[in-house]
Amino acid sequence: MLKSLRWSLGTAVVVVVLGASIATLVINAIRAHLAEFGIVAPVGRNGVEELLRIVGDAGDKQLPELARACVATLGAQLRTLKAQILHFDRVITAWHRSNMMSKRLDELPDVATGFAGPRSMSRLDIAMSLS
Repeated sequence: MLKSLRWSLGTAVVVVVLGASIATLVINAIRAHLAEFGIVAPVGRNGVEELLRIVGDAGDKQLPELARACVATLGAQLRTLKAQILHFDRVITAWHRSNMMSKRLDELPDVATGFAGPRSMSRLDIAMSLS
């Protein structure tokens, strides 16, 4: 059971970290494609949302329909990624709050909550194998 829990939690951390990297790639692709048509927005989360509002506005004629459909697909992928990242981030945080070893590791300098969970699982595995 502990091994499967460790695997699940480790996978959740990978999903969050990898998902954030993929989200950055998708955001950059959206910005690059729209920049080809002279459509730009400020850097940051709000800028991307502004771009996606332009893409979603069928009445806006700055963007050809085929390009709009392609960038809208990227926008849908970005929203899905963000939802998955949020879900697993909440799962990891809930597990961390319920696990004493993870909370103790979190008190150490330079140990982040997202990594305290998997690290505590590794230490639990080692402790159980020694006993």
